[in-house]
Amino acid sequence: MLINFYLRNSISKGSQATYGSHFRQYLYFCEERSLEAWMTGLEPSEQEDRVLEFLGHQRLVRKNLAGTLKGKKAALAYEFKRRNLGDPTSGLRVSMLLRALTVADGDRTRRKWPVARRHLLTARKMIDRSTKKGSALWLSLSLGWFFLLRSRNFASPGAAKDYDENYILQRGDICLIDEIDKPVVLSGKALTTAGEEASKVTGIEIHVRISKNDQMRVGFKRKLYRSGDDELCVVQAYLDHLRATVKLEPSAPVCAYEERATDEPDELWACITRKEVTAILRQAVREVGENEPDFASHSLRIGGATAMRSAGFSDSFIKWWGTWKTFSFLAYLANTEAEVAEVAHRMSKVDAIVYARD
Repeated sequence: MLINFYLRNSISKGSQATYGSHFRQYLYFCEERSLEAWMTGLEPSEQEDRVLEFLGHQRLVRKNLAGTLKGKKAALAYEFKRRNLGDPTSGLRVSMLLRALTVADGDRTRRKWPVARRHLLTARKMIDRSTKKGSALWLSLSLGWFFLLRSRNFASPGAAKDYDENYILQRGDICLIDEIDKPVVLSGKALTTAGEEASKVTGIEIHVRISKNDQMRVGFKRKLYRSGDDELCVVQAYLDHLRATVKLEPSAPVCAYEERATDEPDELWACITRKEVTAILRQAVREVGENEPDFASHSLRIGGATAMRSAGFSDSFIKWWGTWKTFSFLAYLANTEAEVAEVAHRMSKVDAIVYARD
């Protein structure tokens, strides 16, 4: 039915996949115990008992944290409510359990640390950017850091072909622009050589068609210009990758590279994966003597935001640039040593005059 279609698509494909996985775990839990999954005929308190038993099992056996259990609670509520069966998770005891587990787990807001300039430059030295895959990998790091992108926008979460076409940036989603923001089209010799036409490119504009918190599916656009840094410039990284992969179609992921990913003759390219991004970041972090498990692909988004704040951009601008709906991202930002070093000096220069209390 049409109504069921809209109910099913009221959440993003990513959330559908996550909820589907969580709900299959619930179905397996019920099957193992010969329980009727839809709890037909059970009283509300008995339904709540079932939910508590499931969440407790997931905590003890699968070692799920409170945040993951909240996702599984949401999955149960979604699947039951869209079938007009009520919400078995709405009881007070379920809320009390999740609240207690949240306290027990402690503050886990910053699970990963931010990628900084030193990490990127170290990774750049490690990557063989003369290869198609190397240029794609360096571009993925540059896009994630400069544009504060989530990894699903520039890398495949699983295998080389395992990505959501709606979320991942495609080559056709990036436009080269000149100094007056006019599109620049490079092809053939103009693209493969660093001639006059290529020198006109001063920036790029990306169009992310759907993002994680984009419920209205309108997407967003962002543009960046050359950084002036010969080593750390997302515009140059994109131009280098274009030159290395001139045969790829506009529908290919932007961080794809020409390589036979399967035995199919028409599938001659692969996409950089999130695992590969995390691996090169951790190699770079280890090289500079830091704790590598604290870094993953999301560290690029966190690191870019931290760099922007250190560079003096306002929290409001960072919130807009990273497409956050609230200021919750502030919990992810790391305070830098340079900021800490300035505290005493700057405080000593201020003589605050306050109004009398009412």
